[in-house]
Amino acid sequence: MRESWRKDSFENLIRDGILEIGDGYRAKLDELGGTGPVFLRAALLDMSPERLRTAERFHDHLASRVSMKLSQAGDTIVTTKGNSVGRTGYVPDGLPPFVYSPHLSYWRSKDPGKLSSGYIRYWAKGLEFASQLSALAHGTDMAPYLSLADQRRLRITLPTISEQQAIANVLGALDDKIAVNERIVGGVHELGAAVFRAIFDDALRFLAENGSLGVEWRIRSLGEAIAVLETGTRPRGGVGAYTAGVPSIGAESIVQLAKFDYAKVKFVPDEFFASMRRGVLESHDILLYKDGGRPGKFEPHVSMFGNGFPFERACINEHVFRIRMSSPFTQAFGYYWLSSDPLMNEMRLRGTGVAVPGLNSTAVKELPLIQPPTHLLERFDRIALPNVNRALAAAAESQRLAVLREMLLPKLMSGEIRVRDAEREVEKAL
Repeated sequence: MRESWRKDSFENLIRDGILEIGDGYRAKLDELGGTGPVFLRAALLDMSPERLRTAERFHDHLASRVSMKLSQAGDTIVTTKGNSVGRTGYVPDGLPPFVYSPHLSYWRSKDPGKLSSGYIRYWAKGLEFASQLSALAHGTDMAPYLSLADQRRLRITLPTISEQQAIANVLGALDDKIAVNERIVGGVHELGAAVFRAIFDDALRFLAENGSLGVEWRIRSLGEAIAVLETGTRPRGGVGAYTAGVPSIGAESIVQLAKFDYAKVKFVPDEFFASMRRGVLESHDILLYKDGGRPGKFEPHVSMFGNGFPFERACINEHVFRIRMSSPFTQAFGYYWLSSDPLMNEMRLRGTGVAVPGLNSTAVKELPLIQPPTHLLERFDRIALPNVNRALAAAAESQRLAVLREMLLPKLMSGEIRVRDAEREVEKAL
């Protein structure tokens, strides 16, 4: 720690009016279901706009009752209960205020001239907080719990305010670019779906509403139009013992085009991967969630990876289908066809009515497929493929930036490197 830096406690910062901490609101079922403020549960901590749009909301007339638990831009959020204690989030500018749930606490700077909101954001991700958390988080009969009293005992290393702001700016530049890339990925998916609907509207209406098809359109099954439909494998005994090797992608990673959670990576040994006869990932494979979820309900997911994202080498396990289309169909068409509302509904129906919710290979092959005129397939691919590649490139860049951020964060927080040196690294990366 540098000479100009000091340690202080949350207790002192709260007493001096520099820091405010608080917990969430215990909502009753009859208070939810309206169009008022979002009720932010721990599962929504990533602040995904798509998930916030579908989150539970309070009734409008309750706005004054929950006003003391409303978020503010710059809040750092910390989970306080369960196995995810200590997971953090941050409230950026531009979000409408929401209400914290009881499993969340917020940390809020009340004096920006002494405590930077951005600095708190990154301190909460650092080693100093993590080491204290392991000592403070205590168990109840149900699950670990971090109380407000525990939080008041936290001690934080505070650089000068100018250094706090500089550290936050350096790390924030990386997170800002990652956020831009996430919007690109989401925007590409939505744009592709909109273009798909516009070009292939006749086919989608035919499936959804028993509409009409032109004479150039053919009704087929998916099985007639795919060159590869296969699952992967994992070693006997599972993958729990392996911490390195070749990444093995499971059903939990099948979300959407160019989206991958590196925290969930599992591995198979190199020698096992070399022996695999099926399930080896190729660029632009369509990946389909095969089975899992709650009994009695199947919720399909479709994804696509490629161009080295999320890995140069990878395989899938037995809970994921890998699909490659036959000519004249393309991978982009196949991805958006399977992601369309009529096909998602069809997969829900086929996957729910079985003992273990999911799709077997026969059910996948029997999915309907409408073959449009070739010129429409070519037109769609000219639009979709460059955008798919743009999303994959943005996702790959975000991962590189996240690795750099995780490398710089502990060094900046400990004073091991100076801000100007970190700025040079960030400038080269951006």
